[in-house]
Formats: sequence, C-alpha cells, structure tokens
Amino acid sequence: MIIPLWSILILWAIFVGVTVLFSLFNLYHILHYGFWTFQSALFSFLYYGIVIIIIFWTLQQLPQFDWSQPIFTLGRPDLSLPDSL
Repeated sequence: MIIPLWSILILWAIFVGVTVLFSLFNLYHILHYGFWTFQSALFSFLYYGIVIIIIFWTLQQLPQFDWSQPIFTLGRPDLSLPDSL
C-alpha cells in the first residue's frame, strides 16, 4: 500500500502540535511542583517514550512512500485531450 506523503505531513503536524502542548504542560509541571517529583519524571518518561515510538514508526514507514509523485502541484492542471482517441 502506498501512503501519500501529504497524509504523513498532516499526521506529523498534529504530532508536533501535541508534543508542543505536552512540553508546555511538562514545563509548567516542573516549574510548579519541582523538577524531581514523581509526576514530572513519569510525565517526562511518557512524553519522550511517545516521541521515540513515533519517530521509530515514521522511519519504518518511509520506504512505503511513492517518492516519484510530486508532493504539491502548482499551477493549472493539464486538461487538454490527447491527439488520438
């Protein structure tokens, strides 16, 4: 199965947004409760574990992309009919 690259770009953008929210929450938790509390250490472990799993999964999926197809098509599409039907 060929996975289009734009779908991975959308998933990657969602992942980056979620990780930014997680990192901001983790920073708030560390600043509010202290760095070496159990909750902040557990949350950091969970956060970096999810990051490593998603990066590993992405590297596993890269060979399935159809790199010969353009990611974006700019301009007007070619709608001309062929010379011979």
